Amino acid sequence: MDGIVDLVGGETLRAAATAVTAGVAVVSVADPMLAAQWGGSGVDRDRTTAAFARLADLTASGVLRPRIDHVFPLERAGDALALVENGHVLGKVVVEVR
Repeated sequence: MDGIVDLVGGETLRAAATAVTAGVAVVSVADPMLAAQWGGSGVDRDRTTAAFARLADLTASGVLRPRIDHVFPLERAGDALALVENGHVLGKVVVEVR
């Protein structure tokens, strides 16, 4: 393996990191402290209003095309959460607030 890019952290990262040999990069969005134990690092995330506005602009212009798996009205937010927790979605789950 050439590297590990982790989006989950915790036990999932620990299990993957057991396969790490010298020279394999470990990068984690979810658990940078744990990644550091294997010589890896984290990813800095920009959660500012400006960053989200830029993402919205890129989506509106068609540069980014997020894959939407399901769309739920707000009154079915519980169903949306259950679907995500089940782990069988192939894209984003959207809850519409109108």
